[in-house]
Amino acid sequence: MTSNGAALFAFALPLHMLASSYSLAIWLLFTIFYLIIGGYRWSNFLLNLRNSKAIFLLVILYLLLICGLFISDNINEGVSKIEVSIPFIAAPFLFLINKDLIKINVIFNAFITGLSCSVVLSIINLLIESNFTVDGFYADFDLFHHSSYYSMLMNIAIALFLFLHKKINFSNISRYIFILILSVLVFLISSKAGVIVLISLFFVKSIQVVKSSSGLYPKLFFLSFLVVFSILLILNKRVQNMVSNVENIVFQDTPIYPTESTAIRWKIWEKSVKLITKSVVFGYGTGDANAQLLKAYNEEPYLLRHIIKKRYNAHNTFFQLWIMIGFLGPLIIFALLLFVLKKHQYSYFSVGLVLIFLINFCLESMLERHAGVMIFTFFISLTIVCKDSPFFLNKPSH
Repeated sequence: MTSNGAALFAFALPLHMLASSYSLAIWLLFTIFYLIIGGYRWSNFLLNLRNSKAIFLLVILYLLLICGLFISDNINEGVSKIEVSIPFIAAPFLFLINKDLIKINVIFNAFITGLSCSVVLSIINLLIESNFTVDGFYADFDLFHHSSYYSMLMNIAIALFLFLHKKINFSNISRYIFILILSVLVFLISSKAGVIVLISLFFVKSIQVVKSSSGLYPKLFFLSFLVVFSILLILNKRVQNMVSNVENIVFQDTPIYPTESTAIRWKIWEKSVKLITKSVVFGYGTGDANAQLLKAYNEEPYLLRHIIKKRYNAHNTFFQLWIMIGFLGPLIIFALLLFVLKKHQYSYFSVGLVLIFLINFCLESMLERHAGVMIFTFFISLTIVCKDSPFFLNKPSH
């Protein structure tokens, strides 16, 4: 069971928060049994640790969040965030201890299976609970996760099918079907970050196709598919609204009342940057970030009344962490993403995975929720600790 703990967690990750929490607890429990009665050699742990020192940046991030409590006024809020962030410290140890037992192809196949179950159940729920419309998808396709997290999970699966399909043993027909279905769902869910990520993944795949040794006609066919689908994605109503609102914001002469999410984010980011410049090094405390943002919003109570009512966070992971614990927070996230790229020698999959997190983190405070923390820590821990696995080294996986 210990050898399949990561696969169980990967299967549960796209499902309900409780499913992933229980699966993490089960994986942890069996790992403890393995340490006590399984004859585990701690020399293996030390060896894995020496080879994957960067993974402890997650532990440092967790410790910084704890230290941030000491300068927080809202202790309860801070404790809640620390509880949500427990995977920052659990995931690195689980992967370091179980590295030699982990089968990466099994993990990714379990993840795809769990995501497929999650999508099917969500569609069934959507059909039962509401009318089957495009608007209904964005509003109601959230049986297990918010649309932003769903699209992020789908894009990770699409990246697997685009760049690692041979390693996870899917035929060309199967992967094309999965890519098509998941891409359509990302379009229907209409998460702006999700659509931008998907177009970016198609662009990276286009570069790979052009550089590949395949024949001219397969290249033209695949590139045509990517271009056509990217154009369709750009035609998404929410993406067009985003572009229109960015133009309005850039060329506005007087402040506008933000009603669309892009304009709302712009105003939130303005306030976030203003807060950051006043406390660059230490931030305002783990529990006080949202309170400080609310205070900043109230400087313009009429113009920002919608934002005040909703009590929005920074809608940017880097800004959110900076306001909470200072510049070291976003610096650690950037360092982790850079380490994944360098240690995987800028492979197409590593570039895709980093783009997924980078774009989502720029548009959402992804680490404010349990789902975001789970997704990020799992895939970052996997790619860092198992970077020297045959699966990632372009060698046949066993």
